Amino acid sequence: MNVADAVIASDIEDRIIFMNPAAEALTGWTREEAGGRPIAEVFRALDEATGGPIPWPRPEAESPRGIVLSRRDGRTVPIEDSISRLPGDAGRAGVTVVIFRGVDERRPAEEAQRQAHPELDRRVAERTAELAASNAALQAEVADRRKADEELQRANQALRALIRASPLAIVALDAEGRVTLWNPAAERTFGWGEGEVLGRPLPSVPEEVRGEFAAGLARSLGGGDHAGHETRRLRKDGTAIDVSLWTAPLYDAQGEPCGRLGVVEDITERKRAEEARTALLRRIVTAQEEERNRIARELHDQMGQHLAALMLGLGALAERVRDPAAAAEARRIHEIADRIGQDVHRIALELRPTALDDWGLEKALTNYAAEWCRRARVQLQTRFVGTGHRRLPPTVETALYRTVQEAMTNVFKHAGAGRVSLIVERRADHILAIVEDDGRGFEVETVMRAPDAAGRLGLLGMQERAALVGGTLEIESSPGGGTSLFVRIPLPEDGEGNCRG
Repeated sequence: MNVADAVIASDIEDRIIFMNPAAEALTGWTREEAGGRPIAEVFRALDEATGGPIPWPRPEAESPRGIVLSRRDGRTVPIEDSISRLPGDAGRAGVTVVIFRGVDERRPAEEAQRQAHPELDRRVAERTAELAASNAALQAEVADRRKADEELQRANQALRALIRASPLAIVALDAEGRVTLWNPAAERTFGWGEGEVLGRPLPSVPEEVRGEFAAGLARSLGGGDHAGHETRRLRKDGTAIDVSLWTAPLYDAQGEPCGRLGVVEDITERKRAEEARTALLRRIVTAQEEERNRIARELHDQMGQHLAALMLGLGALAERVRDPAAAAEARRIHEIADRIGQDVHRIALELRPTALDDWGLEKALTNYAAEWCRRARVQLQTRFVGTGHRRLPPTVETALYRTVQEAMTNVFKHAGAGRVSLIVERRADHILAIVEDDGRGFEVETVMRAPDAAGRLGLLGMQERAALVGGTLEIESSPGGGTSLFVRIPLPEDGEGNCRG
């Protein structure tokens, strides 16, 4: 090859990526016009003998005699050419280089080549290296895209298998609420087959929750989601079921929300079991309170009377006995009987304080706080807001009293506190009790997770008791930072929408 040779290079798709000035002159195409065009459109080789086109691509070899080039303006030029193909990755074809010259211009070109051969070799080598690098980069990009496509295909296959094998119902909706996905678990849960629901509005939404459903779909289209939302759905046979719903928005190719994916769990049996358990716990708590009340009355009435008679007899005996030692012993026994009477009175109050039945929560907690402060020898501050003007429902009073009682017992046994506060506040729709101490504190999650942790059963008992009347219990604590316990119990409304109590 000499400096006058025409050079055209094409990529793996046989589209022109390089053209030197000699090639521009011979073909009649400029580099800008030819770039990106199929090489066969610019380098049109004809059989000189037949005038017919020589097909492209040709085998890599020196061209035979009798080739003419059809220029862009229609004129033909006798040429000789050489075709080389640079290999790509994995044995595939890479860059193609065509070198050609006009036969009539060969001798002047050879002379020019002898004069400029070193420079031309350098330029060709540089360009060839550039083309090889471009080809390698292109091959790598194609391989990366192929690998990404294969990975995406595998991921989609795994996702489809997961959806089909899921024991939970999975349903997808478009922006209009029409079903676009309905897995086998959805068929088992709701009774409709896939063919009955695809492309149609979701049939399992009861009339009473359609507003909630529309709001949830709008939330998903705004990018929001739900986690563990409990609601109601219908089966094909018309029966209603309780479900727990998890949702997430679906996005289109532009990243805009276009629908919703929902995972649905049928919790009907679990709800029934929870309701049965709650009813059983209520009966147990009621029976427990009744038994406490009975035992407290017996202790107060019968045991109290017996102790009172015993103390009177011991007092009279101490006065009649003339032996000083016997009189002193009688007085000592009298003091023991008095302490027993005090303990019996305290136990009776703890079992069922009469003030709770006679005067209500505020009086009962005030008495309990005074007795607790006397026994614990710890500073205790109490504050009651809005609890004295009207009685609360008996179940609420009992639940709150027992919860506070258990909390104060935990403070006495475990906290090592120097100051304790008790706040009870009646608000518009609920009553709130707060027990705070400055004691040693604890890691709440650690204690609640450990099955044998000290105090865990007491905390669970308080949670259960509050839950039986629709309330909640929250605990805030940290080692060395004291403990705060919050009990919130909703107040039932009367027929006019006002909270009773």
